Amino acid sequence: MRTSYETGEAVGITTRLPDGVTFANVLFHEERTSVSLIPLLDYRTIAHMPEFVDLGWYLEKFLTACRDLPIVRTEASDQR
Repeated sequence: MRTSYETGEAVGITTRLPDGVTFANVLFHEERTSVSLIPLLDYRTIAHMPEFVDLGWYLEKFLTACRDLPIVRTEASDQR
């Protein structure tokens, strides 16, 4: 994986978020300034709208851990 990352290839990993309970798939795109984050299993949902994933919570937890990466853009969507 490290070799792929260093040569500029897209790299995907499954990671446990800093809360220690929640997992997500992460895809680092080729240009390294954007990533895709896909929540996994037992989604954390919005309390008053449980049909939607709480993407803001996921982004906050993930981006806090990636503070030193050169990410310049984030984008979120929830598709049903």
